[in-house]
Amino acid sequence: PEIDGLQWCVAQVSSIAPLLLAQHVHERFTVVRDKAGKVAAEAAARSALNLSPDPLLLVLHVLLAFPKLDISFRVPREAATPSPHHQAQCLVHLDDMSMYLMQELNVVFDLVGIDISRVAAFCARTIVLDHHPEKTLNFIIARPAFFEPEIAALLVPALAELYAQGVTLVLRYIRASLTDARVAAVVPVHFTRLVEQWTDEYPAADMHTLINEFGLHDEFAHHVEAAAALSRRSSVRPRLVVHDPSVVYYSLPIDRDRVIFVDSDAAVEAAHAILLQSPVVAWDVEWRPDQMPVKSKCSIIQLACASHVFICDVVNHWTDAMQALVEAVVTASVPWKIGFGLVGDVHRLRYSFPDMSCFESLDDWENVVDIQTYLKSTSTKNQQRGTVGLSKCCQDILGFPLDKSQQISDWEARPLTEAQLVYAASDAYCLLDLVRELNPPEMRSMYM
Repeated sequence: PEIDGLQWCVAQVSSIAPLLLAQHVHERFTVVRDKAGKVAAEAAARSALNLSPDPLLLVLHVLLAFPKLDISFRVPREAATPSPHHQAQCLVHLDDMSMYLMQELNVVFDLVGIDISRVAAFCARTIVLDHHPEKTLNFIIARPAFFEPEIAALLVPALAELYAQGVTLVLRYIRASLTDARVAAVVPVHFTRLVEQWTDEYPAADMHTLINEFGLHDEFAHHVEAAAALSRRSSVRPRLVVHDPSVVYYSLPIDRDRVIFVDSDAAVEAAHAILLQSPVVAWDVEWRPDQMPVKSKCSIIQLACASHVFICDVVNHWTDAMQALVEAVVTASVPWKIGFGLVGDVHRLRYSFPDMSCFESLDDWENVVDIQTYLKSTSTKNQQRGTVGLSKCCQDILGFPLDKSQQISDWEARPLTEAQLVYAASDAYCLLDLVRELNPPEMRSMYM
């Protein structure tokens, strides 16, 4: 009798059967448009799986071999009764999974109940790397086991890192922890101390809110005293990063006249013509230091290609044409978008421009490489010590650190100073040099 394609895939050598089956299932399910066709496709898949001596294990291998199936191809609970070796297989391959897939497998295999420490470590990694930290946060908050003191200790460092970058929604976990006295006595203080450690890299990290909301005035008396002294001055400024004349910093490798401040329709038109013809565009944003409790909105957006850096004035010239330029760069498949800590940047952009749908989610961006995320996902050293900042990356990879002395200057002031313009241009352009040196696999054909 004629052998169904799905059944043939299952019958192949075990090492390649999962990928063959995954591709075949994907093709069948994506061409189905009617209910009867879907039922037939599901029946064919079930029939093929039943040929395997361990259908559920095969399903796991299929999902790992072809992650695109993690939404459309549900784990069939009727295929087999979960066994310890199925659960062990899930835990071994946990870091290869998306958050979506892990959630689905947890429903079937109770991974949280089997090894919550392993799942917590996965969540701590995923919440930093994922473009949608809300997914991981919702999963954690919905499960009381993640508020046990030893488990909280695994999660809090990642949450502090995101908060320092401006992703304030992670405070939902800290606030939820207050319902358990054992955790409430430890987590807010630990979280705030970790945020404090990030203030060298992110000087605008909001310590003020943490100290006030969680009543940490005694533990952070030095911050309270410094804030009181600053409030007596005419302007409130975060701690300055001082330029060190003995250090050789990264130098912008293009001519100064190729740095264009975009504050006119003509400049927008020029930027549009050049950037949309560029294979790679680096992306960065700057905003004035927050004056608590008010968050500042984005002041400039820097878009850098090999030949130019365009510094877009989104305070005084956020016109329809400039919005169209930004949206075109974000949504086009070409150019590639390169950033560093894009989750924090996009949260600030969403706050600044709530009507711009392209800032709703990084998932809507075409062809993106976040260098910070890439390094954290590929480097064991970075995974162990937390994410390295941009200046340190430039030092390690390019041989020169960034001069960050202008980072917390007033980016809403006009005109920007020469030092601000050079800093803004360098902050974006260095990403092009970094991605060229790192040569991530998805972009490798561009640098061959």
